Amino acid sequence: MRVFLKRTRRLLGVLLVITIANFSVQYFFPNEYERFFEPVPNKVAASAPLEPNEFNIEVTLMKLGIPTGTVDGVWDQRSRQGFCIWRELTGRDVNRDVPDAQEQIAIVETRHLTLDRDFIVGMNINKACQSAVWVKDATMRNFEILHVSTGTEPGGTDVGTWSITWRVNRWYESVQIPDGWMYKPMFFAYKGQALHGSEQDSFVHWYPASHGCVRMLHKDIEKLWAAGFNVGDKVRVYGKWQG
Repeated sequence: MRVFLKRTRRLLGVLLVITIANFSVQYFFPNEYERFFEPVPNKVAASAPLEPNEFNIEVTLMKLGIPTGTVDGVWDQRSRQGFCIWRELTGRDVNRDVPDAQEQIAIVETRHLTLDRDFIVGMNINKACQSAVWVKDATMRNFEILHVSTGTEPGGTDVGTWSITWRVNRWYESVQIPDGWMYKPMFFAYKGQALHGSEQDSFVHWYPASHGCVRMLHKDIEKLWAAGFNVGDKVRVYGKWQG
């Protein structure tokens, strides 16, 4: 019995010492105590690069903010628009060709897009790609990429840098084209050319199809109005449609 009590007292003494030490560490060294008991994070292997196939290339373009139509792994004319935009915003020769094997690898490895020094704050309309890059502020990092359809070639939408001169916040019938209805137009060129929505979004073709204006999707022209895109804001038209 004496041996049992003696061992019990020793055990209690050891437990008391451990308890006092534990509270002392918490009190005097709280940060070290918390770090000691933090769970060890699981090691997460770095994600492997995507395989450069048709579907993954469309997914990559979408994540970069480049519209390509339906992401289904089937390359169509909207996909070619996306390839054209990607080439422009990664400093390559601009065309609508299907990317070769080397370009396909480069697409899935792309992490960001860069605007060259010619871009302006405002709408930048590329006739070659039938696209617009809406640069929203002077940082040149806040931008959105849109589908457009410019004027039928030859001629088409006038190349140059223009300013919005007037705008109409409703449906508006063209003075020059009878029954030519424009949705919330913003006029920018001396020939009465404008950014506008059309009677149907399907009129925003992948090729130049307007009488000279820049057709936009309804949701995109609504965004311009909501953002206060106004008289004096810039519209730059450049590039050449190659057919």
